[in-house]
Amino acid sequence: MRIALAHDYLTRFGGAERVLKTLHTAYPDAPIFSLIARDHVVSEHFPNADVRTSFAQRAPFSHRMALPMLPFAVESFDTSGYDVVLSGTSAFMKGLVTRSSTTHISYIHTPPRYLWEDRLKYTREHIPKLFRWAAAPVMHAVRLWDQQAAHRPDRMLANSRYTKDRIRRYYDIDADVLYPPVDMEVYPMDDHLRRQHDLPEEYFLLVSRLAWWKHPETAIDAFSALKLPLVVVGSGPMRRSLERAAGETIRFLGTLPDAEVRQLMHGASALLHPSVEDFGITAVEAMAQGTPVIAYARGGALETVNHGQSGILYEDNDPLSLANAVRLAREQSWNRDGIQKSVHAYAPEQFLSGMADAIRATTAER
Repeated sequence: MRIALAHDYLTRFGGAERVLKTLHTAYPDAPIFSLIARDHVVSEHFPNADVRTSFAQRAPFSHRMALPMLPFAVESFDTSGYDVVLSGTSAFMKGLVTRSSTTHISYIHTPPRYLWEDRLKYTREHIPKLFRWAAAPVMHAVRLWDQQAAHRPDRMLANSRYTKDRIRRYYDIDADVLYPPVDMEVYPMDDHLRRQHDLPEEYFLLVSRLAWWKHPETAIDAFSALKLPLVVVGSGPMRRSLERAAGETIRFLGTLPDAEVRQLMHGASALLHPSVEDFGITAVEAMAQGTPVIAYARGGALETVNHGQSGILYEDNDPLSLANAVRLAREQSWNRDGIQKSVHAYAPEQFLSGMADAIRATTAER
């Protein structure tokens, strides 16, 4: 069986790329079709992969500016030589045009928020006022394409029940749920790493892209008021403003290797999760280290965090509500072995078994 993989962008390495890496490990001979790929991401995480990019790779501007051409770029890929195409997407790859003899299964990380529920805020944040009048019809046209393209795959898989509900709302498609793979290996805190970053015995951890849709300011404001140690891992456009607003107990470490992040998770009193995620791989990674998660009670966190058992869920995404959840977490006695066991359903082998079942079932149905 000839299999191909497809992924929107290989411009950074996050949760969606971890899913792709698991699939690439299972199907190492499958080429990876990607709209845009950056050399440093490919060389570090997919060094032996056959990565094939679109004409958008040669565009002299960012993929945000290239938005109107990306539907055409997706449709330019030739997948005719493959029996099965597995696309993982939060944007465009579900719109691949495949032959009638090809089985296309699309794994949906999220319907693109910037086209749907966050479209107005996205426009305000990323498009200069002078050009917003021109952006509106372009966004509308791409949104119509996105809705139509969602009906091209033979089967659609959602990474959570939350995503399944959004797929039904925007595309009127009943997707099956297949939770993404999460690394279950335990990475105990290394004393050298603790000394290197001068970490106190008790600290809380935020691992996130520092951008408005992740709401890192909620954690910064809460811990500035609590005066408790907070370690922030990640980078993004908000980093400078967050550093200016942060209290003296907050430390920014920037981007770190995966192994170091897992060790920081293992040693943390709790991981903070103030964003609304469709699944939230980072939260499950922390629980795989036996660390409780303090999460905003929306999105995928409602499916992965068991309140009082593996973490604390708080209702209002503001610093006061988060601060109260931190106080509650500090009073709790956590069963770290129990937290680790609670996430074994998200092991990579479970994901790959589910994907193999989907391939067999979809091929048989067709």
